[in-house]
Amino acid sequence: MLILQLPADAAPLLGPHRTRAGWEICPAGESLWLRCPDQARERTVALPCLGRFQADAAGRLIPWSGTLPAGRMPEGPWEALADWLTAAPPTAVLPGRSQARMEVKLQRSGREQTPSALLVTLDHLLAWAETAPRPRLGKLKFAVSAADGRTLVTGAPPPPVPGVAFYFHNRLLLPCGWDFAPPLWPAWVEQSLALPQGAVALLESSGRVEILEQESFAALTLAAVRRTRQALPVFPGSAGSAGSGKSGRSD
Repeated sequence: MLILQLPADAAPLLGPHRTRAGWEICPAGESLWLRCPDQARERTVALPCLGRFQADAAGRLIPWSGTLPAGRMPEGPWEALADWLTAAPPTAVLPGRSQARMEVKLQRSGREQTPSALLVTLDHLLAWAETAPRPRLGKLKFAVSAADGRTLVTGAPPPPVPGVAFYFHNRLLLPCGWDFAPPLWPAWVEQSLALPQGAVALLESSGRVEILEQESFAALTLAAVRRTRQALPVFPGSAGSAGSGKSGRSD
């Protein structure tokens, strides 16, 4: 069994993992302790851990890089991650799992696409959500990068805020006005990315590719956006890369 010690403010980063079976959490002092099955090691490598341990049958903690016990795991109570995050609603998190091994080239396209997603800054989204009607928000979902605050909003029509508009090509999200450069076939790209069930791939004009699993998204409500804003730091240059484009759709 894997035991991970996380800082207390790392809770928003656990949102994408909230439906995983066998993941349990125990808040203790200024830390969050996460225990999960041994096979979750690769999934947890990106978490900002204070310590990574293997627990033996007696509950002793053995560091991943060592052989001698370094303490004992908390006695608990331990709670299923899904239940704990439901009691304290998770913020949306864009995991940003990039596919650096695969080079995707896009080119300008003369075709007009209807935007169904928008990459924006969290601050722009919050400013709009403060005054937007609730039924309008109810049509949208969002995911946020804990690293830089980039926010992907999906649903039609996208909010009328500065951002880069995207359209769906099956499970691939491409920037409006761009398409694959021949002879790159979308079906081949989707197959090469090995997308998990329910996941989508965000492909930017720069060639950057990010995989967004279904658990990364949360319903867009004012409360959820406010929670997410409060949980994340103020990023330098709040306009960010997402704010350099134009809104994909206006109300």
